[in-house]
Amino acid sequence: MNPETAASYRVAEAQPPEALNLAQDAPGSLATRSPVRLAGSILAPFAYSGDAVNKVLLEYKTPLTAFVVALVSLPVFALIAAILSVIHSVPLLAPTYELIGVFASTWFVYRHLLFAQNRQELGSQLQSFKTRVVGDEQSAA
Repeated sequence: MNPETAASYRVAEAQPPEALNLAQDAPGSLATRSPVRLAGSILAPFAYSGDAVNKVLLEYKTPLTAFVVALVSLPVFALIAAILSVIHSVPLLAPTYELIGVFASTWFVYRHLLFAQNRQELGSQLQSFKTRVVGDEQSAA
């Protein structure tokens, strides 16, 4: 890229599109313009596009994040479903995992849900975890 063209790009980036006086050119004068001026007039609208993109990203950060998470989760769920279907097709693996799941569920019910004292302990642990994750509502107010 020659220095004259590089300088025109810097001028197009430094000036707003209105400062280039593009409206004063005759409609048929594109063929008579120098390539530097033509490149500057073509690239002028893109000079401030970075600010516009940043503004949109800041304004719609939460919905964009939710969209990206949803978009990324689709292939992840497809991969998990494929892995589970392969595991399920192995003859002894699926029943073994089902048996492990039954034992884990039985242990959880016996350890945390069967007796009142254990249910209260589980409730306090869940409340403590919720406070650590979400924060304390009284201190935030």
